[in-house]
Amino acid sequence: MQISIIRFAVGLAFLGYASASDLRTRRVSDWVWIAMGGIALVVLEVELLVESASWQHQLLIVPIAIIFFAVFFGEEMWTEEGFRIKPVRIAFYVLALLVFLLTAYSFWQATGPDSDSYWAHVSMPALIVIAHVFYQLGVLRGGADAKAFMSIAILVPSYPSIGAGFPIVTLPSQIQGFVNLAFPFAIVVLLDAALLLVLLPLVLVVFNASRHDAKGIVSFFGYRADIEKLPRFAWLMDRIENGEHVQVLLPKKRENRAEQVRLLKEKGFERVWVTPQIPFLVPMTAGFVAALVVGNFALGLAKLFGH
Repeated sequence: MQISIIRFAVGLAFLGYASASDLRTRRVSDWVWIAMGGIALVVLEVELLVESASWQHQLLIVPIAIIFFAVFFGEEMWTEEGFRIKPVRIAFYVLALLVFLLTAYSFWQATGPDSDSYWAHVSMPALIVIAHVFYQLGVLRGGADAKAFMSIAILVPSYPSIGAGFPIVTLPSQIQGFVNLAFPFAIVVLLDAALLLVLLPLVLVVFNASRHDAKGIVSFFGYRADIEKLPRFAWLMDRIENGEHVQVLLPKKRENRAEQVRLLKEKGFERVWVTPQIPFLVPMTAGFVAALVVGNFALGLAKLFGH
């Protein structure tokens, strides 16, 4: 339990700082993830030493470290211009693969607690690779989102226990084991974050109602702001197009904001509807806490409606 609490504290500290930075500047320094990943690997090694894990098990840290830190150092092979061969980077990736295969071979037919723990830890390099795929497919749109996902995968490789009664959502033990394997903790964080993001319209409508601004469907997508004090990171929902005022629920991400503000002022607007630009790191941080305290929201809903 102590290791789990340390992981929770480390994750909350780094993700909280990263979320605040992303909200404030839309930037998160790579050193945040480098530090978080480095501490995560130290915590993992301490845990393995406490559990008297075999040297083959401890060797798994090598490929994890290589494919994680390679994200931050050296030149990328995949660029906007296409694929570029980088011999040194490829050599490190080959080394990571060979070491991983060596460790996997050692546990291929092994049994016991060390073997079970090893196969649970295999999720770490697997999820780092998945993060790359998610980023390329646009599932994780920002580089910081993908790096946060990788860092969480290393920090919390298996489902933690922070105290009796947590997480709140559980399943029968025979089913929970399969779910833990199919949905590693970092994936649960991602799922919980997505579900929390879906709840944003409800938060907005409650916020608007508290200001007596709940007026139709637009209240679920944004809020009204003084045109002279527009929030820095928000898209305009009130717009002037072809000389006419229109209201767009899902505005384009790129716009000539200064020109739109000028046109709105000419039409006499003093307050306009805007939709907030919320970086995904914010719901990811909330999802991290939710995954530890509540568990898998999706399973919880299925369990609730299953009754």
